[in-house]
Amino acid sequence: MYFEYVFWMFLQFTQSILRFTTYDTIMVSKVLLAGVALMIIAIGATVATAALLSDQQTIHNNGSVTSSVDISVYSDSAYTNLCTSIDWGTLDPGDTASRTIFVKNTGNTTETLNLLISDWNPTKAATLMTVSWNKEGSQLQPNATVAATLTLTTQQDMADVIDFDFNITVKGSA
Repeated sequence: MYFEYVFWMFLQFTQSILRFTTYDTIMVSKVLLAGVALMIIAIGATVATAALLSDQQTIHNNGSVTSSVDISVYSDSAYTNLCTSIDWGTLDPGDTASRTIFVKNTGNTTETLNLLISDWNPTKAATLMTVSWNKEGSQLQPNATVAATLTLTTQQDMADVIDFDFNITVKGSA
C-alpha cells in the first residue's frame, strides 16, 4: 500500500512537471531525476523493513511432564495439582522463558534430582533450544518439597521450527 501511494504521488508530480514550457526542460529533468532518486530510496527502505520484519516467528510448544517413582511434580505451591504439561507461551527466536514447578519426595529415602528431556518433535528442535533447571543434582529429603525453575532458551536462528514438543522427566535417584 505504501509503495502504491509513493508511486501515485510520483506520477502526479511528473504530470505537473510536464506542463512546463520547453524553456524549463532542463529544470524539469533535474527535478524528475531527483524524484526518481527519492522513489528508489523509498522502495529500498520498504524492502529493507520487510526483510527485517520477516525474521520474526512465533514458536509454540506442547509437551508432557512426568516423574520417577517417589517423586511428584506439581504446578502449584500448595502441592495439590499434578503438573502434566507446561505452557511456555509465545516465544520469538532468541527468547528465554522460565516456569516454576514444585517437586515433592514422596518416598522414604533421600533422592538426588535430575532433569531429563526427550522425544523432541521435530528432532531438529533439540539442537536449536535448551531446557535447564536450577535443581540438577540437588538432594531432596523424604517428604520434603522444593520449588524448581525450568528455563527454555531458543536460539536466534530457529530455522523452520515453529511448533515443537518435548517431554520433561523429573527423576529422583537414591
